[in-house]
Amino acid sequence: MRNKTEIKPEKNIVIKRFRSRIARDKERYVLSVMDGSGLTPRLYDRSGCCLTMEYRPGQLISDILYCPDTALVTDVLKKLADWLTDFRRYFYRQTGSHIVLEDINPRNFIYNHSTGRITGIDFESWHTGEKTENYISLLTMVKSAHSCDDDTSRAAYDRIFRYCGKFFTENPENVEKTVDLSVQGALNRRKAMTAVRKTGCAILAGGKSSRMGSDKGMLPLGEYTFIDHIICNAQIFDSMCISGDNPAYSCFGLPLVGDNYAGCGPLGALQAVLTRAENTQVAVIPCDMPFVSQSTLLYLFSVASADADAVVFTAGDKAFPTVGIYRKTALPVIEAQLTKGDFRLMHTLKLLNTQYVPAPHPHEFVNINTPRNYNEALNKGL
Repeated sequence: MRNKTEIKPEKNIVIKRFRSRIARDKERYVLSVMDGSGLTPRLYDRSGCCLTMEYRPGQLISDILYCPDTALVTDVLKKLADWLTDFRRYFYRQTGSHIVLEDINPRNFIYNHSTGRITGIDFESWHTGEKTENYISLLTMVKSAHSCDDDTSRAAYDRIFRYCGKFFTENPENVEKTVDLSVQGALNRRKAMTAVRKTGCAILAGGKSSRMGSDKGMLPLGEYTFIDHIICNAQIFDSMCISGDNPAYSCFGLPLVGDNYAGCGPLGALQAVLTRAENTQVAVIPCDMPFVSQSTLLYLFSVASADADAVVFTAGDKAFPTVGIYRKTALPVIEAQLTKGDFRLMHTLKLLNTQYVPAPHPHEFVNINTPRNYNEALNKGL
């Protein structure tokens, strides 16, 4: 679910509009901490769903990375390594924590040829952790971008690998193995994202929440609601909607899709979102499962069979039919079941060509249906 960025060089500003409030707040926090460092744009306005920041001229490093000039590529990558060092040190001085950028993507950095200065422009995804993680991510970015199959790419990678060596205390061979594992993960993500870009996402939030006693999607988890967390985890999708007609959900800025078959549960919601979808398939996530991570969603797409009508997760001996991918080929069976009055989703899955995928992180699959479930989840610090 890409953010909308409006660049206005004549006014020396960039306006970035976020779909995820969590992503917006994470970026706003970093830009506020880094204010005055010169490593990031100045933040001018931090109100509402937008951030207005300073426009920094230059060329995206993604456009430089494939340049045949090995010397230029190597020089820019060394400067990016230095930028990471300066960025980490400045952040640590301000906060006492080491920041790890989760998305060291060449499109997230601008290089100004006249000043030789690099500017970081995207800070939605980060955590605190080991400082060497940033350099592993940098090496992964370089290696996965080129696969280092040709001499020029290999030369650039070898030079930046040696340059980053000063940041590691491990044996270079161990670092290389870690990078190779990260590269494989990056390539798997790239493969999964090809399918994700062709998929819409629906948050299933049309239930009555009778056992909870209040709307589950609006329950607080930290500073945000369940749906806020799901939107943040699912922001890899270009389009997203909320299946439900509660007007309170309009605060999330997503389309609301009501059921065509009222009172039929998740099966009716599936029929509605699949009928409405412009894509041939839709990913669904229930509003009472805020812990299903982005990496878990990407894993599902990386293993999904192209000829399955439905691809759903399992954890232990339990299937989770409301966390998965459904294709429009499933619509005739879904509608037949609705007409027949059989609203059980598990019954429908047995009639479809369904692929069951063991969850890579089973602990994420926690249904929060009752106040007791909710309190247990909060107490466990999930």
